[in-house]
Parts: sequence; C-alpha cells; structure tokens
Amino acid sequence: METDVLQDLLSQIETSTIISTGGGAVLRQENREILQKLGYVVWLRADAELIYQRTKKNRDRPILQTPDPRAVIRELLATREPIYRQCAGLSRSEIAVGIRESARYHFHQSAE
Repeated sequence: METDVLQDLLSQIETSTIISTGGGAVLRQENREILQKLGYVVWLRADAELIYQRTKKNRDRPILQTPDPRAVIRELLATREPIYRQCAGLSRSEIAVGIRESARYHFHQSAE
C-alpha cells in the first residue's frame, strides 16, 4: 500500500510537499527510489527509549505487543539504521541551515 501511495504522489505532486512516512516505508528499495525522486529525504532519529516512551500506550502496533517491546525497538533500529542512513539526502549541517531558514521565514512573516 505504501508503494502504491508513493507512486500516486509521484504522478500527482507538482509543488513542494512534505511527506511523513512510517518507519518501515524505506525498507523497500522501490519506495526509497520513489522518495528520492519526490525530493530529498530527511531522517529524524530518536533513540530506542524515546520511541518506547512515545509508543508504549499505543495498542495499534502489534509488533510491539511483546513482553519486551524495548528489545524489539532496539532490533528494528539496528536493522533499519543503515537503510535510513542510505536514504537520507541531507547532511546534519544542511538540515540545520534548512531549519534556520524556515525559522527566519516564519518570524519574518509574523512581523508583517
């Protein structure tokens, strides 16, 4: 389903768009290729404990409904990190510049 949605977006999007995918979307090579065609990919990292804290009350995540969800999260991160790293298109300094410029634009608009 994710691939179908990404393919639809690729054929329809004419302007800049931000797409927030699930953590597993980049596991398929086809999805990574489509995402990179759509623009640049930003990987927002979080450590296993933070992810656990954010998801521990969510019962809609069957993969984490185990006796040790922290271990599952650590395993998923270890497996996925190289793929996320490969897919991400911006360096940390480029991301920082983008955030700074976005803030400058926001505050300039607010002042008008």
